[in-house]
Amino acid sequence: MRNSEIIFVLLIAFVYCVVPCSAVTIEVTPDTITDNAQIIVVIQDLGDGAEFSLMIEGEFATRGGDDFSFSVNEFEMPFSLNAGVVSAYTENTYITGFSANKNGQTISIAGPSDEHGMFSFSDSQNVSAGTYESISFEGTALETADTITTRFQIEGIKQGPTDAQISFTPQGIMSGTLGISIVVDGSNYLDKVLYTESEGGGEEDPDPVPEYTPGGSSAPSSGGTSSSEPAAQNEADSMHITRSDDGKAVVVSEEEQNLRLQKIDPEHVPEGWECLEGPYALIPEAITFDEQVVFSLNLSEEIRRDFASSTLFIAAYDGDKWSILPSQIETGAIQAHIGESGTFALMRFQQNDPAEVPPENAGTASAPQQATLPPQTTPPASGVPLVVSLFTAMCGCFMMVKYRRK
Repeated sequence: MRNSEIIFVLLIAFVYCVVPCSAVTIEVTPDTITDNAQIIVVIQDLGDGAEFSLMIEGEFATRGGDDFSFSVNEFEMPFSLNAGVVSAYTENTYITGFSANKNGQTISIAGPSDEHGMFSFSDSQNVSAGTYESISFEGTALETADTITTRFQIEGIKQGPTDAQISFTPQGIMSGTLGISIVVDGSNYLDKVLYTESEGGGEEDPDPVPEYTPGGSSAPSSGGTSSSEPAAQNEADSMHITRSDDGKAVVVSEEEQNLRLQKIDPEHVPEGWECLEGPYALIPEAITFDEQVVFSLNLSEEIRRDFASSTLFIAAYDGDKWSILPSQIETGAIQAHIGESGTFALMRFQQNDPAEVPPENAGTASAPQQATLPPQTTPPASGVPLVVSLFTAMCGCFMMVKYRRK
């Protein structure tokens, strides 16, 4: 075979090798979202070594001060992301908890939002392929909030099948939107917003949850109703109140439980946390409540004066570790809903003075840093025209050389 023919064959081989790697396609179905309905993202021709980023953003209606919960369940990740980064972010929140569960193992982080109601977290770690049972957000909305925004993002160097699909089931958006964005090698290949079938119309607000004001001599009244009205008085009479011996902790239940609050010594408090009141053991142990139960702690004048409310929260201890409960401050007390007996305490996030050097590892309770999102650039229309043009030019040069040799 002559040299000219060898060069021609190599040019053809070059085109066949490059063109398939340039035609990445990504599609999403369906076009609307329904709670607990599966979302499928189909990816084709995505080669290994590409810088891949996926962001899922949920925006949904809430009421000021309400607890919120949003999760992505049965999240199927078909390939891994090496040298990866996992980020989480919320807006209009007072306190936020973020967790991911895979194969029975859970990684979680929680903390208060900043003065603008924003919470963010970012951590460098590889993202493995497989099924994640849940990736969830929960917490408490700001008193002024009417919407909550949650954002989850994974990014890294892709390793795995060229053709694959990512699937998941959103839960917690009854009225709102779900945004999905995919960036490959710095170019945005997908930026789609899915709407609920009501297109933000939403449902009527449920009946307001009663708000309790522990610490007084009378039983709590229903939120929004004067305690002097018969309806509120009847509800108050049906509540059962358990107080600690020092009068600082209160449990309010709708059924008689024969409960007792006993103050105990704190133990295993996470680094970066400080126990301000308690802990209080709610006994008997291992009781699950069928009805709504509220645990509340009075905030002393010193606590209200010396510590920012954004750093305060109620924590629960399960005998192994402490976890944050969505907490709300009402009329000089902080309260949280509980589903079972256990040990509870008033904690705060320690804040370093400007002159102090922050600890190297403040645990999952340290104030998280702002997550960095990838640039949203416009993707090229296709890599094929460029390759074809290059091939044509190379063929032209080849023919000119051959012609001149003749």
